[in-house]
Amino acid sequence: MGGWWCDKQPALMRGADLPFSVKPSQGPTLPSHLLGSFSNWITQGCNAIDHFQYIGEILWKPELKKCFEDHAPMYTSVGRYHVPKGQVAALYSNRINNYFGFPWANHLSNDEFGQPLFRGGSYPSSFNSRGLYSPMENILNGPMYESDAVTELSFVNNRVGKYRVVVDTDTAILDEDTINGMERYVRAGGIFVTCGETGRHSPQKANSWPIDRLTGFQVVSSKPDN
Repeated sequence: MGGWWCDKQPALMRGADLPFSVKPSQGPTLPSHLLGSFSNWITQGCNAIDHFQYIGEILWKPELKKCFEDHAPMYTSVGRYHVPKGQVAALYSNRINNYFGFPWANHLSNDEFGQPLFRGGSYPSSFNSRGLYSPMENILNGPMYESDAVTELSFVNNRVGKYRVVVDTDTAILDEDTINGMERYVRAGGIFVTCGETGRHSPQKANSWPIDRLTGFQVVSSKPDN
C-alpha cells in the first residue's frame, strides 16, 4: 500500500474493524506525491503513517516543507479522523489461492465439455476482479463507489451484519460453513449479490454447485448450447 497503491488491505481492515498503518518504500520527492499519497491514505481510513525515513526529507526540501506546513491540519488528523463505516462490502476469497497454490497449481483448467472451471483464470476470486467495486478501476468512468472487504470467515463468524449489501467477486469455491453464514446473513435482512460462478464448486467436488440451496437455481450442465 506504500510503494504502490493497493486498497485491498485497508478495505479488509475496515471490514474487520481493525486499525492499520502504512509504510511507503520511500519519502515523497514532489508536493504532488505528498498530497496524492496522503489523500489516498486518509480517505481509506489509515491510522498511522511511517512516511519519512529522516527529517531531512521535509526540512531540506523547501517546496515539500511548504506543502507540509500549508496542509498541516490534514497530516495531523491521521489517527484522529475515522472514516464513516461503509454500507457495502465486497467478498474476496482468502482460501482459493490456498486450494490451488503450491503444490496444487497444476489443477485441471477445463471440465469435460472443455469449459473453464474458473472464468477468472488463475484468479477465481480476488482483488483483480474488483472492477465493479473499486474507484481505482473505474476512475475514468465514474460514478465511483468504494466498498469495504470481507472474507469467508466474516460470514462464518457472523461479522457481516453491519453491511446492507455484500457483493461477491466470483468466489467459485464455497464450503458449507461459508454458505451457512451467507444464509444467516440474508435471513437477517442482508443482501448478498452473486456472480455467474459464485459457489460453483465445493472444496471436495468440482461443478457441484453447493450455492444452489440458497439461490434456488440448478445448473444442469456446463455444456455450451449450440
